[in-house]
Amino acid sequence: MKIYAFLFLLLSAWCSSQIQRFTYEYHFITDSTNRADVKKELMLLDISDKGSKYYSYDVFVTDSIINSDLD
Repeated sequence: MKIYAFLFLLLSAWCSSQIQRFTYEYHFITDSTNRADVKKELMLLDISDKGSKYYSYDVFVTDSIINSDLD
């Protein structure tokens, strides 16, 4: 029974140290005189123990492409 408790604690500690990523669809208007022109952009929110980071999906894709070219 003690080994199950130890494994449970180990697993919960490992899971809590992972980054959680949330995806949002951000709507915005670039020109206040033309409210019918609503732009949309996908945004990502990464939450970790060190803090959070909110950025565009396009930035994420660009960073991935750059990192794959360097390998």
